[in-house]
Order: sequence, then C-alpha cells, then structure tokens
Amino acid sequence: MKLSSITMLVAAVGSLGNFALGSSTALAALPIRLQVVLHNDIPSPLRGDLEEQYLRPWIREMESTFGRAVQLHIRHNVPGLSDLDYNTPDRRYLVTTLTKRNEAFWAAKGDGKWNYRVDKTLLLVHQSVIPDDPSQNEVVGEARHQGTAAWASLKTYSAPGHELGHMFGATHENAEVLFNGWFCETYTYPTRQNVRSNCYRYSDRNREAINAYLSEVP
Repeated sequence: MKLSSITMLVAAVGSLGNFALGSSTALAALPIRLQVVLHNDIPSPLRGDLEEQYLRPWIREMESTFGRAVQLHIRHNVPGLSDLDYNTPDRRYLVTTLTKRNEAFWAAKGDGKWNYRVDKTLLLVHQSVIPDDPSQNEVVGEARHQGTAAWASLKTYSAPGHELGHMFGATHENAEVLFNGWFCETYTYPTRQNVRSNCYRYSDRNREAINAYLSEVP
C-alpha cells in the first residue's frame, strides 16, 4: 500500500518467466553501493548470520539479473541512525532523516561523487511498527519509490529485498505469487503471508522496471 508517497510492507497473520537483460547493463557498469545500518535493538545472536539470511539472496538476485556488482557496507553503532526511533508517529520524518544521512555518507566517500540511483542506505531493525489502519497487523518496512533510503524489519526475511526493490523502481502492483514447487511471493508483494514461501527474486515485470531504472546509470 502507499501512504504519502511512502510504500510500506505489511505482514499478515503464474509460472516462472524468462527475463533478458537490456543491453544497457554490463559487468563493467557502476556498482550498486549499499550502506546497511544495524539498529541497536537487534540482539547479538541475530547479527552473526544476518548478512547471509537477509541480504545475500537479494545480492545474488541483483548481480545475476542486472549485471552490476553489489558493494555492501554493514555498519554498527552509528549515532543518529542505530538509535533512531523508527516508531515515531512522523513517518515522513523517519524516511527523510534516512535520506539525508544517505547523501552525507556517500558524499563523504572518495572524491565526494555519488549517484542516487545506485548509492542507497537501509536501516535494519528488530521489531515492526503498529500501523494506523486497524485492519493491518504490522508494518515491517517503508521506502519511497525510487528513493535512496529505507528501513526494514528482521521479522520477515523478504523485508530488506522488498524495500530495496522500491528504491530501484519495483512496485507492489508488479509483484506476483509464483510456483516453484510451492507458492512463493516475489519481492515487493504487498502482504506477507506465512503459508507461502519467499521466491527471493523479483517478478519479470519488476525486473524490467529495475532494469529501466538502472539503465540511466553508466
């Protein structure tokens, strides 16, 4: 669902197609650079295999499908981010704060040049947020469509890939439930249902949207 241009993943209690890369993508293309900030509320036992369980499936999807390397920068104890109140009633303020910190982080790297299409920030948190809509159980992530920063909860393995997808142009409407031996939800499927598994990939239509978004980058 969409709320004031912020897209949220809500957790609730066709066949695989072929996708051809556009000619605009190549292995020599600019890499995707992702700053991942771990919130202080994530318990230590969850941090050990966090990268492999929550991030590596998404990285494999991006690198194999779009031909761009993904550079991961995982950071701990970042004042103003690791302790950010993600339960704040001002949802726009939360994403705006993350967006400003994303720009500051990448502008400070190297020669100060950064590209908003490939330089992103994701705040990973332990818990979810209670939504205003009583028909929804919980919100486990938020991002602006084609924005540069988002947050995602560890309550579901697909949440990081879901919110990252929105930042690269994927939408709820283009997501699908596929069948790969059992029903699975592609990244950015709007409502997570535990009876279905995760596909750990984007739908063909969302792959096309992401490819179009990345085609604007050298």
